[in-house]
Amino acid sequence: MYASGRLGSFLSQFFCSSVVSASATATVPTTLPTPKPELCPDVVEMDSVFVLDGSGSMGAAKFNRVKDLLQGFALTLPVQSDKLRVGAVVMETNSHVAFNLTSGGQSSEATSQLIDRISYLPGKASATGQALDVAREELLAAGSPGRRAGVRSVVF
Repeated sequence: MYASGRLGSFLSQFFCSSVVSASATATVPTTLPTPKPELCPDVVEMDSVFVLDGSGSMGAAKFNRVKDLLQGFALTLPVQSDKLRVGAVVMETNSHVAFNLTSGGQSSEATSQLIDRISYLPGKASATGQALDVAREELLAAGSPGRRAGVRSVVF
């Protein structure tokens, strides 16, 4: 969980308006900072979707390790229903929404708990394109539960 905390701290800076710039280039540091709440006093409005690989090639053990990493990352995010919202899609033969932007957008702890509840039901194949379509059409399209007009979106 130590690595996910440091990685999460680095990635959570992505959601802070004080470090978001118009520049398309980013520099990745060789050492990641220790989590500090003051790094993100001003949260960017953003709707975010995590895509988890639930294909048969992952297996339950790897899937659960990815969930653990994602839970640790979620705990570092400044999730707030009026600023940063989170949803999730499980990628497998029939990719599906695990939770939407409304249910995942209340707090970091609530998001982590929702991730913990995602079950591994192995599909036969990785359907990356289908998973991205599900994210776009069911979570990020106008009118989707919790989706806000004019708010930036990102898929991880």
